[in-house]
Amino acid sequence: MTKKQIFHFFSRTSVQIFILLSVVFFLYSFMLSAPFWTLDDKLSILDNAQIQSLKNIPIIFKTSFFGASRYYRPLVTLSFALNYRWFGFNPFFFNLTNLFLHLLVSLLVFKAAAFLLKDKTLGFLTAFLFVAHPINAEAVSHIAGRSILLCAFFEWSSFILYCMAREKKRVALYILSLICFCCALLSKESSAMLLGVLLAYEFFFKNSSLEPVFKKAKNVFPFLIILLIYIAARKILGIISIPYGFTLGDTLLGVATFLTSVFSYLRIFIFPADLYSERIFILQESFLSPFVLATLALLGAGLFVLIKLRKHIKKEIIFFLSFIVLTLFPVSQIVPLRLQPGYIFFPDHFWYVPSVGVFALLVTLGVFVSRRTPSIIFKMVVGIWIVVLLSMTVQQNIYATNETASFKKVLFYQPTHAWAHTIMGMKSVKQEDFKKAEHHFRQTLESNPFDVRARISLGKTLIDQGRYWEGLNQYDQIADAENLETMLKDNKAKTYKILQDKYEQMLKEDSNNEVVYYSLGVVYSKKGEFKEAAALYRQALSLDPGINNARQNLCHAYHMLGEEGKAKECLNGILP
Repeated sequence: MTKKQIFHFFSRTSVQIFILLSVVFFLYSFMLSAPFWTLDDKLSILDNAQIQSLKNIPIIFKTSFFGASRYYRPLVTLSFALNYRWFGFNPFFFNLTNLFLHLLVSLLVFKAAAFLLKDKTLGFLTAFLFVAHPINAEAVSHIAGRSILLCAFFEWSSFILYCMAREKKRVALYILSLICFCCALLSKESSAMLLGVLLAYEFFFKNSSLEPVFKKAKNVFPFLIILLIYIAARKILGIISIPYGFTLGDTLLGVATFLTSVFSYLRIFIFPADLYSERIFILQESFLSPFVLATLALLGAGLFVLIKLRKHIKKEIIFFLSFIVLTLFPVSQIVPLRLQPGYIFFPDHFWYVPSVGVFALLVTLGVFVSRRTPSIIFKMVVGIWIVVLLSMTVQQNIYATNETASFKKVLFYQPTHAWAHTIMGMKSVKQEDFKKAEHHFRQTLESNPFDVRARISLGKTLIDQGRYWEGLNQYDQIADAENLETMLKDNKAKTYKILQDKYEQMLKEDSNNEVVYYSLGVVYSKKGEFKEAAALYRQALSLDPGINNARQNLCHAYHMLGEEGKAKECLNGILP
């Protein structure tokens, strides 16, 4: 075959689709053996009774995702329910569903990019980078990350249908686009930004620039109405809370840190050498830090160039730049996203939708460079780069099958990552390596002293080592256990029972041990059984009147029993 024949062969849509399918299955077949291993898997699938019967569908559409009033993603839970109905708790099929969703999204990206760039080959190259680049592996290989995949599928479906409806003036396509927008909103909150993407499309691709903004936006108004209905529905259901307790200065520093991290990601897009799950970035301490100043200078220079050369820059480039800004806005720290204090949360999977804009720009830049660079050199560089990307994506998917290896990698790149230490601690507990678990939980609490799950886990780990009072001390430091209150109460009750049995057995062996009577009294006090505690404190004092702690606790027990006279007498016996 001649070069021209080879080019025409690979430019066929059917061949390009086959290549995309093959690449997706090759790269992501490695993650199909991954088990349920993240806490999100546990919360949204394994411990989620709602997915175990389709009769729960009405409940699914009335309740929040993860049990947190911040998220409303009923279609994600419904997809898990369908997986469970057909295949039970078999992680292979949950992973396979994610793979197929990624494949469908890739085809939609191909269609949308080809349409916007007015070139099928450029659209294919954009979609190829989308499936080949390892930055998107996290969204696909994490089962609970299906919200991102469903959201992207419905967003791109809605966008493509909207464009087709505008081109062909078909009402049916427009209605389907609205339906897909509804489904996107019910999959992930960030899909609300599709409204802005459609406005950008209207502004840059449709109508004359001389037309008023209102006329450009009229076709998007029904989407706005749907968004308002969605917000009202969430308000009625009580699923609309946002993080609070952040000062304006802290929020602005979060936004500044986000901007600096975007530039870090630009390097990752070119050379993704340090990918890891649940990526965090240290919060900048000042607006005058070198990183913030350099970022603002680069942004300012970029805006200046865009404004200066706006008449010479293709509308496709401006659109994709706008697309990146709009789709990243929900994670821009305007609403603070903090996995732990002192850091912003900006993981790789946040780029799943915005990355399409980055890849479209890279393809456009590649075409520009190829026309000004010796063909052989450019093709060699691009070829090596593609091979590196493919190998790294395979590596990411292999890591996804091994919880320990995955989080060891996180801690290699980010030793202070509290969430990774928590996961590794829980892994060590399962292996009954309580010393190592204690180390990881203490590392978590060093970075985030208010992490309730880590505090409870540390307490339980100490108790498992026989250090009961140290464990109870950890429990007592928890002021508000939030949704883990039941776990905390159960852990305390079990520990009190262990100590009670232990001390009662010791008293059977030595009934004159005042320290054991005192210690057992403390256990009863902790349980709120002050009558029994008072009797034990008195017994301890009868054996050794010099145990001041026992006398003080006895006074407190009388006070809690409402026997103020005895409490006063007791206090008079303590005070000089």
